[in-house]
Amino acid sequence: MSYPTHDTDWAESAQGNDWKRIGGKVLIVGRSRLDGAFWARADDRLVKGSFPHKAAAKAAAEAELKRQDNMGWY
Repeated sequence: MSYPTHDTDWAESAQGNDWKRIGGKVLIVGRSRLDGAFWARADDRLVKGSFPHKAAAKAAAEAELKRQDNMGWY
C-alpha cells in the first residue's frame, strides 16, 4: 500500500500506536494486549516475532522495509 505524501518522523496515532511514513509506505509499532510485548508492521507485512522494547520494534520495522525494498517488493 502506498501513500502519495511526504516522509514523517515517528508519531503517535489516535489508537496509541507509533507510526512513520517512508517513501510512501507506513511503518507501525504497537503493544500486544496479551503479553505486553511490542509488534511491528512494515507497509502491509507484519514483522515476524515480538519485541521487548518499542525501540527494538521500530528498528525491526525499518529493517523489514529496507529488506522489502532491496527485494523489489512494492
